[in-house]
Amino acid sequence: MLIVDLNDPAKQQVVPLPAKAISVDYHPLSGTALLSCHDQRVYLVDTVVGAVIRSIGTRSDPDPVAVVRLEV
Repeated sequence: MLIVDLNDPAKQQVVPLPAKAISVDYHPLSGTALLSCHDQRVYLVDTVVGAVIRSIGTRSDPDPVAVVRLEV
């Protein structure tokens, strides 16, 4: 996952993921991105720190992810 600071596009950070992402959603209040991936997991990425902070197992081949409520 590539995190880009839109105020300074030269400021970029790469967060490696263990599997190819299918979709991403973003929770602006917490700065957390959620990525569903091909390894049947959803990864929570802290975009401020630039690291995976948690993963959640899903069913086979998860569909697009959307934030409904987030308690990290």
